[in-house]
Amino acid sequence: MGIDGWIYIAVGDFGFNQAVAKDGTTLSKRGGGVVRIRPDGSDMEIFSWGQRNIVDIAIDPLMNVYTRDNTNDGGGWDIRLSHVMQTANYGYPSLYKNFSEEIMPPLADYGGGSGCGAMYFQDDRWPAPFNDILLTCDWGRSEVFSHRLPVNGATFDAQQDTFLKLPRPTDIDADASGRMYVTSWKNGQFNYDGPNIGFVAMITPIDFVPHPVPDAGSLNDADLVQLLNHPSDAMRLHVQREILRRDAQRDDSSGRELRTAVSEMMSNHDLPLPVRVAAVWTRRQMTSGRFCRRSVISMKMKLCENTACVPGRPSIGCRQRSVETIDRRSRRCRSSARSGSRDRGTRTTSGRSHAEDTDRRRTHSRGSARAGSDRRARSGRCSGRFGR
Repeated sequence: MGIDGWIYIAVGDFGFNQAVAKDGTTLSKRGGGVVRIRPDGSDMEIFSWGQRNIVDIAIDPLMNVYTRDNTNDGGGWDIRLSHVMQTANYGYPSLYKNFSEEIMPPLADYGGGSGCGAMYFQDDRWPAPFNDILLTCDWGRSEVFSHRLPVNGATFDAQQDTFLKLPRPTDIDADASGRMYVTSWKNGQFNYDGPNIGFVAMITPIDFVPHPVPDAGSLNDADLVQLLNHPSDAMRLHVQREILRRDAQRDDSSGRELRTAVSEMMSNHDLPLPVRVAAVWTRRQMTSGRFCRRSVISMKMKLCENTACVPGRPSIGCRQRSVETIDRRSRRCRSSARSGSRDRGTRTTSGRSHAEDTDRRRTHSRGSARAGSDRRARSGRCSGRFGR
């Protein structure tokens, strides 16, 4: 689940047929990709498509989405690390081979392997550089890999190191106390039978002492909101859900102080960016986009503001800000605005609709891909959220 309030679902090779959401939305799709849905079972939608057999999705505190994909484009069962962007097509099953200029490329192809679980880990109590890092499990290589991804244009450059070696890692997670857990399918067979199969390893830094986290449900409103300023992204998500639970039980008058406290944290430029982003998305889910009228100076917060103006109930202020930002020169700023304004039919100041502007960008990106295969060409054709 992302801090934006969506549950992101990894869909494997064969896709799905007649998936019905709580609000009656019905989707069918062949192949693999990412679907997302609200916690109440509504608003199910395709986020991205064209991946063969992803098993997990990693989401960083700034809402960048990543996968480690098991793929076969005719050249082998290779592993690809991808920065997954909304509406992007990654080529499976029919575009890999002969229409590569029409798909979103991965960050890197790492050869043979078997990607499984993934997690973006962010906890300031861990030592650098392991406190803010993408981690992916590879069952076929018996390794957990770390990825520190430097920003490049609207996306990132690829990087990979071995974080941990253990037999057949299948998944990875972390709790709010700072402990990391990795599951192993050691001695496992394809029929899942046999003695002494698998284990769970707990990983912590040397001399690290985890402490129990506060019980969010027992805190008063002021202390609960302040807990959004927690070093762990896992704890921030937990706190957000408690804030939203309380807000849903109150009317506009009785909930005003709680919403004001979240808005103040969002606007506090002394707080770390992931904390302010968590506050933005919390505020966005509490009420319909009113925070968009507030002045946000930081460019990265502007990018978060754009994507927080999600379809469904956007305010006039949200729409206008997204349109203005589409015409900015920053690739990252433009791409976040496109995500925020999709499905609204809004037009940029150049007179192009969002769909027209996207088509124009796609045509330009094909030319960039033909001009060269370096990372600069790829960053020019990507649309993303925003960087760390």
